[in-house]
Amino acid sequence: MLMRYVRDYIFTKKIEVHFHMKNKEENDYLKSFAHRVKMLREAQGISQEKLAERAELHRTYIGMVERLERNPSLVCIHKIANGLGVHITELFNQL
Repeated sequence: MLMRYVRDYIFTKKIEVHFHMKNKEENDYLKSFAHRVKMLREAQGISQEKLAERAELHRTYIGMVERLERNPSLVCIHKIANGLGVHITELFNQL
């Protein structure tokens, strides 16, 4: 049991280290994008779940984007923009 815990812990830490070793520029783009989505969503006073519903995405997806757990595809970025009622370029204004 202890060995399994140690193995799982090491595996998890390797993933975290790999994530943090990403190209800094890529990470900065993702952070800026996530912040912009959250800012626009909160400005409209809607929840992550409501935005996901409007964007026709899974209810947990927006939270994962905002927490940098997802790197959204172009199709999902388009859906998020539609859900926010903004042109897709609005999601990249501050990048």
